[in-house]
Amino acid sequence: MKHLILLVCMVAFTACKAQQKDTTMTVEKFDIENYHKNEDKSFGNYYFQLPNGVKVVQSKVGDEYSQRETPPSPATFETYKRFHPNGILKFQGEMYINNGDWQKGVWKYYDEEGKLIKEVNYDKPYIFDWDDVMSYISKNNIGLQDKNTRIRRDNDPDHPKWYIEWRKEFGRRETVTLDGKTGKVLDTGWYPHEDN
Repeated sequence: MKHLILLVCMVAFTACKAQQKDTTMTVEKFDIENYHKNEDKSFGNYYFQLPNGVKVVQSKVGDEYSQRETPPSPATFETYKRFHPNGILKFQGEMYINNGDWQKGVWKYYDEEGKLIKEVNYDKPYIFDWDDVMSYISKNNIGLQDKNTRIRRDNDPDHPKWYIEWRKEFGRRETVTLDGKTGKVLDTGWYPHEDN
């Protein structure tokens, strides 16, 4: 009788476990056929806009596919996705879009079947984070949306840094390097730059 009860409990547990959703899988898939039907043959891109104003650019990268989803201005981050040759999502995350092109926040990586294989938090080393950088920019009257403003960062876990450059006056670009942990100004400078 004990064995029968144990067997019934095991079957019930297995059945319940099988009904649970596997949250480590992605169901997102790139529409390869639609991309090839609509791509601009000269440049290999397919451009379209979603009803909410998000601009989408799809491209072929080697034997894989990519997709950038850019929200309307004044957005500073866009979603970047790369897909395996079979169309299954390979990785995705947020990228800075205003003259910097760096990874922000948690990025998720998937295998060719769509199983989550790792997550990387690119913000982790930055105690002096994006909000702190925005505060620094505001206090120093740096125009974030100006085409001459550039913000970069490195992902050295021991010594993270922010690099900011901007146009303060005609023909001149200012630069500052900030410590990514403390916000301390590590270096300042400038260089001549021809305005266009």
